[in-house]
Amino acid sequence: APPFVFDYEGLQNFHQKMKDTILVAIDLEAVDHLSKPKGQPQPTSYEKLSEVGMATFDPRQSSNSLGTLTSTSEVVAKLSSLIKAYHTIRDKYANYTEETCPAFYHKKFPKTQSCQHSARPYHCAFARSVIDMRDQALKNVADVIKSLCLQSRTSEEIQRGDERQVCILYWAAGMEESVFGSAGINLADCGKGVTVWDFQLWSVFQIRFSRPQTKGEAVFASLGALGRGEYNLHNATNDCVAQVIAFLRVVHMQESEWATWFDRRLDLAPLCLDWIDPSILKDNFSMRPLSLHGPTPIMASQQLNNTTDTSQPRESINRGTNMNTQPPLTNTLQQNSSSSQGVNRRPAGASTNEQHPTTSESKEGKNAKGKDNENIPAANVETSVEGWWAAYEASKQKVQSAMAAYMKPTTTAGPS
Repeated sequence: APPFVFDYEGLQNFHQKMKDTILVAIDLEAVDHLSKPKGQPQPTSYEKLSEVGMATFDPRQSSNSLGTLTSTSEVVAKLSSLIKAYHTIRDKYANYTEETCPAFYHKKFPKTQSCQHSARPYHCAFARSVIDMRDQALKNVADVIKSLCLQSRTSEEIQRGDERQVCILYWAAGMEESVFGSAGINLADCGKGVTVWDFQLWSVFQIRFSRPQTKGEAVFASLGALGRGEYNLHNATNDCVAQVIAFLRVVHMQESEWATWFDRRLDLAPLCLDWIDPSILKDNFSMRPLSLHGPTPIMASQQLNNTTDTSQPRESINRGTNMNTQPPLTNTLQQNSSSSQGVNRRPAGASTNEQHPTTSESKEGKNAKGKDNENIPAANVETSVEGWWAAYEASKQKVQSAMAAYMKPTTTAGPS
């Protein structure tokens, strides 16, 4: 857990020590349809891994960006726009989404929260997703951390051979420790000054919420880190960005805000996150498979540019999205990236017939009772992104209306 903090003076001392430390939030997601008969070993987190998310924040790259801002919420909103985010979907489970997951209990118990499909692989709002293999995605995380240890060093630090201080944040670290351990990767060994914390176990949250562990949704919402509905949780990278924003919101609190949030236990106002580029989420959502057995999005290791030097780092390592730049759909690579590769993924609305051929004819043997075909015609694959997005927004409004009606208080009948 992070160092113990229980009052505002301790928070200021903590902030002073962390002022020059690079923050790295890491989150993993897993599929939930895998199971084995009772009595047999159940699939491990390493086997079920489906998403790898990461968000980084370097305070040295934000020192000249605050200008004359004085409001804490404005300062945190500006700092959060400088977060760099990375998102990888595992190729093996690229077709498993909240819409296609075959786990029986999703449909059998749709109103039970524990039985709902939680992961949202194609809802990343902060980085354009790539499809890659599991071990490569985990290795990319270690490579990014190694590069951060040498990032933005002073000439004196370079001469002395000093490395930057890097703090890795998990939220409920059990899965992350298990997966990286199974992959043979120890992130603490990526640099001399790398530390690993379970952010969920910080004393600030334990005291504020009067429990040893609190769900991230409750903590992030109380700090206003979720904004005004600009993004949803349960996507690996979205969760990482929320962690970093929550960290920045706590350490930059003024004493009056600390008294409101920590002592009186009142929620802070949502931050203004209007710097989020909506085209990122729209592009990622349009990449989602329309069927469990339909075309799979193109993997990052496929369709490499023939002129690219394969000895250079792959783009999936260096394509973190800087929130302040809001890159267009055709150029998601950072200006300081060492890779010159193109975007190795299916562009919005494009067909993937070259990598995953599909048939346009209907699958014979289906009866005429209205069942959907297993093979999606090519015309459906190339359906307009706007149509998908409209259907998605309509479904969200329908769910919200249904929940509002469900939560409406009812009159209790008197005794007969």
